[in-house]
Amino acid sequence: MSTLFCVVCLFSGFFNCLGKDGKLLDVTKHGMLQSRQVWMYTELYRKTDRFKTDKILEAAIRGEEMSYGQMVFFFSKDYD
Repeated sequence: MSTLFCVVCLFSGFFNCLGKDGKLLDVTKHGMLQSRQVWMYTELYRKTDRFKTDKILEAAIRGEEMSYGQMVFFFSKDYD
């Protein structure tokens, strides 16, 4: 399964609650998990040649843009 299943193209941030098959189980976006995901994509991009791709960089940037300057516990599906 691709790690990019959770990247949201229509909305900012990431859906974190996915089943093993990649099916979306919940549309709540938890703030702590959003930050961790941005950090992980950033670290993968910076430190691992295999993940130095435009998709990984774009995921990190989009996730960071959603939560920049905010500290919240969760976002709704359509938060921008």
